[in-house]
Amino acid sequence: MKWYFINFFIITTLLCTFAETAIGESSYLVISDGKKIHYSLLKKTSKTWKICALLPNGRDKYWWGVSHVLNTQAEKLKVNLAVYDAGSYNNIDLQKKQLKQCEDESADAFIIAAVDPEKLNYEIDRLIGQGKIVIDLINGIENPNITSHSIVSWSNVGKLAFDSIIQIENDREISIGVLPGPKDSKWVESTFQAIIKSAELYPNVKLINIGYGATEAGEQASLIRTFFAENSVDYVISNAVAANIMVHYNSLYGDNVKIISFYSNLETIENLKNKYIDVTITDFPLIQAKLAIDSAIRALGGEKIPSVISPTIKALKNNNLSESDIQGTLSTGKWLIRKEFTKN
Repeated sequence: MKWYFINFFIITTLLCTFAETAIGESSYLVISDGKKIHYSLLKKTSKTWKICALLPNGRDKYWWGVSHVLNTQAEKLKVNLAVYDAGSYNNIDLQKKQLKQCEDESADAFIIAAVDPEKLNYEIDRLIGQGKIVIDLINGIENPNITSHSIVSWSNVGKLAFDSIIQIENDREISIGVLPGPKDSKWVESTFQAIIKSAELYPNVKLINIGYGATEAGEQASLIRTFFAENSVDYVISNAVAANIMVHYNSLYGDNVKIISFYSNLETIENLKNKYIDVTITDFPLIQAKLAIDSAIRALGGEKIPSVISPTIKALKNNNLSESDIQGTLSTGKWLIRKEFTKN
């Protein structure tokens, strides 16, 4: 069967031109308000701050590493950290409840990987009005009052994912299916729109939106089963959960759909090593987590911090995967950290 896609385009991004992200154990090459700098993490804090981290869900192991790094950095810096997850991108009410719980417990700062880019704005404005520090982590929050964003350009991620196909295919007629992830999430829309705009430059590329869905195995598997029952494509660009399900699909049905994951988790890295996935983009989520907690502490201490700080993204392939790539992408943690504030 043949897969059908809309057209895709490719632009090489500034962020992926930098050779390495990690410079040392606590020093990174980052983009700070549009400028490339060497950034060194804090080694100590002036007091035991209370910081609340709100994550979207633990069903995608991407967030396991993020939670472990937040916890590890907090322990190193003697920060009192609480970590909650909403359980799903559909659970905005639970994330609001968790935010209020941290607020009631007098958290000094909030690190938020929001399930929705706008639906926490009332709560965020209230926190900012109280003089609290609010850091946007990874997913993107559309609020001009946010203290700082620790986030990559997901538009650049989408372009880089598309580029990895065009570099191989040149002028051949190809079809590409996209499994973007949860609808209305800023990171999903930014990635997908960049893919669409890129495809418009290439009349030989057909692009298909296979469907939106939460980054949970059940939802992504259902989308894949439904689509491939009557369609086929040459490539899939997808969220990491769907990419790993596509590996099983290829194995089960003997297909050879080439798989591009536009972010990385434990399974995509393992599948890349085993050559079941062709490319997995890393946004270096563990570095973003370190930058988020570092930014929160600096802001609490009265330092001026960048509005946006980002690690450099990279397209990982079987032949270019380095130890520093893995260390910035994957944690040794085997589960999602969930914890409440330590009581004095």
